[in-house]
Amino acid sequence: MDGDPCGNADACQYTEVGAVDAAGNLITATYDLSGLCRAQGYNYKADTLSSEWYNVNICGYSPKQCFPADCENDMINGRNWEGGPCTPWVATANIGSVVRFFQSDVDPAPATGTKGSPKSIAPHTQDSCYTDDGQPTQCTEACDILSTSIIGADGVNVDWGFTNVSTDAGGLFALGPATAIDEDPSNPLGPYNPPTNQPECQPTSEFSNGLTSAKIVMECHEGMMVGEASISKVEMIGCDYTITFITGAVCNPTCPPGFGKCLTGPNKNFCMVACYNPGMGWFTVLFIISTVLLSLYCIVGMVMNKSKTGVCRAPHEDFWASCLTCKCLGNKGCMDSNDNGFTSTFGSAASGGNPYNKGEDFNKATQNPDARRSSGYGTA
Repeated sequence: MDGDPCGNADACQYTEVGAVDAAGNLITATYDLSGLCRAQGYNYKADTLSSEWYNVNICGYSPKQCFPADCENDMINGRNWEGGPCTPWVATANIGSVVRFFQSDVDPAPATGTKGSPKSIAPHTQDSCYTDDGQPTQCTEACDILSTSIIGADGVNVDWGFTNVSTDAGGLFALGPATAIDEDPSNPLGPYNPPTNQPECQPTSEFSNGLTSAKIVMECHEGMMVGEASISKVEMIGCDYTITFITGAVCNPTCPPGFGKCLTGPNKNFCMVACYNPGMGWFTVLFIISTVLLSLYCIVGMVMNKSKTGVCRAPHEDFWASCLTCKCLGNKGCMDSNDNGFTSTFGSAASGGNPYNKGEDFNKATQNPDARRSSGYGTA
């Protein structure tokens, strides 16, 4: 495979998974899986005695490719890289998200273009394996592609779901498309599997060698970061594999637009339309600010009145009382210093607006001849 196996990992930043609960409601959640792709993939081997190992990647292809070849295969123990050139097998797939390798206890294949392996008999040379675009590449040990599609947002025919719809959104799975078993004789799942020479995988009408499938499960691990993950186990039932990751990327999913996270109930931590709370709008925010300012105005005014007059009265009480009778903004009320109008209550800008000396403030304001002029210009 040419290029970076994680070149499209950013597409996994908003991985949305949906399902339908027991009541028929749509539940969903969005995960950021973009940080889980690894340039070297994730290796897993059950124990040191195991003869198989896996290379898996999330949101990208596995950097380990599958180009099996027959190097002095004795049809019983598989290849041993001795005594002859490597003849490539035509695998059903060479690249994918999940690759299984066999016989990891044998010597590695000789490098491409060299004179066979150190154990081979001269003058044997290795026949290179080739990529789909004709480039020579390193032959590999026995292998099989379990999932050909990217386990990520760009994956084709990948089915997503929650690990447990009834309890929590802190886990999801991705099931990739099935892959046909190749005819590599060293593949214990293939048609040459001794001693019966019958494939372990159930053959189909289209693939006589059977199919394999791989499901990647991601479980929440609170002690791991969003970009951390590791393979905890690999399980196989027949030819269906389940690769379980633990990661912090699925512990705190977010909600897509129009959905809200449910805090209680049977769908707790899932996102539903019924749990959507758009929050406070601009009108609500304006109302709260106005209420706070009005409260401060009343409190400060009452304190000032108490300190000056000894009576705890609301600020500008006469003015607000006049507003109840619709006189505070009338022509007479606003200009007459003897009523409860705006000017007589708050005073003018020139006088500093002394509410306790209404007549003085108004008289000072009207000493300006321009303010008293009414002919041709209207009232001031």
